[in-house]
Amino acid sequence: VDDVIITAKLGQQLVPIPEGASYLGFIFAGGQTSEDVIAAVRQAHRHLHFAVDREIPML
Repeated sequence: VDDVIITAKLGQQLVPIPEGASYLGFIFAGGQTSEDVIAAVRQAHRHLHFAVDREIPML
């Protein structure tokens, strides 16, 4: 894995894809084969943990 960039901001409303227009972030990796890259990205993804609360409507 070359880099992990989290683009979501604390307090930002998250809307799931496809309705939403952004991702939580990106994992960048390189390797000898596409299988190596996929394995590296999947392993990195397993180490990420996010706490996402439900939106509470304001009255």
